[in-house]
Amino acid sequence: MLRPVFSSEATSQFLLDIVAGPGSSSNAELPNCHLGRYLRDQIAKHIARLLQRVPEDSDQSVLELLESNWTLIEHCKPRLQPGFGQLGLRDASIAIELARLAFLLFGLGAKGTCTIRLENACVLYLDDIPMVVEGSSKLYSDGSSFMVEQHQDCVQFVRSSLGWQATAEAPLTLSPPVVVRVVGASDNNSSAAADFLGDLRQSKVPHSELAQSLASAWAFVSLSTKYANWLALVLRSVQFVSIEGDGSSSGSSERHPGLVFVSHPMPADHLAVQLVHECAHQYLNLGHEVEALADRHSAKLYFSPFRNHQRPIYSILLALHAAVHMRSFIGDLLSQGCSTSYLLAEHQSLKGQIETMLDQINSSSANDITVAGGHLVARLAQMQHATN
Repeated sequence: MLRPVFSSEATSQFLLDIVAGPGSSSNAELPNCHLGRYLRDQIAKHIARLLQRVPEDSDQSVLELLESNWTLIEHCKPRLQPGFGQLGLRDASIAIELARLAFLLFGLGAKGTCTIRLENACVLYLDDIPMVVEGSSKLYSDGSSFMVEQHQDCVQFVRSSLGWQATAEAPLTLSPPVVVRVVGASDNNSSAAADFLGDLRQSKVPHSELAQSLASAWAFVSLSTKYANWLALVLRSVQFVSIEGDGSSSGSSERHPGLVFVSHPMPADHLAVQLVHECAHQYLNLGHEVEALADRHSAKLYFSPFRNHQRPIYSILLALHAAVHMRSFIGDLLSQGCSTSYLLAEHQSLKGQIETMLDQINSSSANDITVAGGHLVARLAQMQHATN
């Protein structure tokens, strides 16, 4: 029987050391043990809930796959992946839940065979790779290769030290060591990518140009070892999009952990800061799942200097958390003599925005920020003061 392994002590450690991030304590090196334990615990909880829902007369092949891979789940150290954001969604049928579980297991390295049956097309994730699956499909893996047979077609994925891949385009290895998948329109996955990107249009520039753009941005990130290590734990795939006009855009979604979209082109220094921005969102959303940081059901609205209009308290906390880390990261670069006009201007602009958001949170209703959220805000305020 799988049991939750994320203790109350580990919860506190995760919130304070991982979510508060580098610069919030004397511990500059942030090991991934707490994040791995949390993700493993989330898998255990989801499986326990799912087993209570599965009818006795349902197809047992996925459950047999699960049973034969208990040891793998109990001892795995999973990386963040989009499939975690879809575990236990209430709008999902049993068939979809079982299919998601099967792909999650195979993504973690499970060995075996099972069959899934979906009435409608569904996007499933093998680790960080999206795939559209429909109808009856047979899945097989020996741990190093994975095959999907559907509609008399067969798609094969190969697992290496860089992760799973289905094409000649391998993920990009950055330094310090982190493997990130670069995605654009040339990767021929538009229908699957739409699950994350919605109506956004994938960039049509060559894959090599997108990879170079990310590598150039990461050269800025790597100047701050603590932030490079922090981002490496949650950044799995950067999806490049095209937008109208001369502006820039970036985004992420709590339903797709590990995925980030950014517009192209974007200057390398700007892109580096946006990666910190979006990865900070990944951490706060994970932290809120561990222990509520704010009342997401509160009807009261607060002013957001980023959006220049009123927003819910959780959105203000999300923005504050990202802004503090963006400014702390820029401060690291400036202290090393890496100063560009963008970095200097953004460092100054963020200072006022952070102060406005701290004032908004400090004036919030008594129950809008939880005790855990209050501790986090205090740590962020300390970081902001130290960066001044």
